[in-house]
Amino acid sequence: MRTALKSMAILGLCIVLFGGCRTGKKAVSTVPLPDTTITQSKAIALHNAALAEYQWLRMNARLAFTDAGGTVNATARIKMRQDSVVWLSVTALIEAARAIVDKDSAQLINRLKREYLSLPVASLRNLTGIEGLSLVAVQRLLTGSNPFAVEGYQFSNGIFSRTTPQGKEEFTINPQGKLLSYSFKVSENKGARVEFDGYKTVGGRILPGRIVVEAKQPELTRVELSEIDYTFVEDDQAPFSVPQGYTRLR
Repeated sequence: MRTALKSMAILGLCIVLFGGCRTGKKAVSTVPLPDTTITQSKAIALHNAALAEYQWLRMNARLAFTDAGGTVNATARIKMRQDSVVWLSVTALIEAARAIVDKDSAQLINRLKREYLSLPVASLRNLTGIEGLSLVAVQRLLTGSNPFAVEGYQFSNGIFSRTTPQGKEEFTINPQGKLLSYSFKVSENKGARVEFDGYKTVGGRILPGRIVVEAKQPELTRVELSEIDYTFVEDDQAPFSVPQGYTRLR
């Protein structure tokens, strides 16, 4: 398992590249404990029943990216066509970065530095400790569901877990079948954890109001999406083009 995360992959890339106003906020985990009385079959049924189905989904949120240098604050707009594309725009007074990810490739424009990246999705794997995380898996995480099919996990005391040659994976869900937390640990110095809270019902789907991603390899970086607003639409556009005169980094 492995691929992009920090926008659940690309979000972090954007902030890392453009930089901005830094403060010194610290992360605090507020994830509640899972229900230890629920059975595995019931938990699986709840999770699968809560999977979000849509044509296009728009997300607007406050974004904070934190590393050793402090915190960068911005606004994020995300558009997703289910199983097809994730589009991102990051604004700090002006649009600073734009990215698009499909099943095969990822592209990023850094407007402040007049630079861009164009990469195969597979090459983004070094950005996170999560193995095998695909475009579809990222979309599931952004809507508060486990990135992978839940039937292949062990289950004990409300915690789903499995160990592979690459590392240990765990997740917990709330009584509505949505994620409280998801983590993948490769070693003490490499891994990723995602936490969710503030769930609300939008258009009949249960979705998180806040998502926090922490990745360590070995430096710790943190991306928080808060005050997330969702809109479901039948059709939308994901405009992306590289302006003339921009320098290609890769």
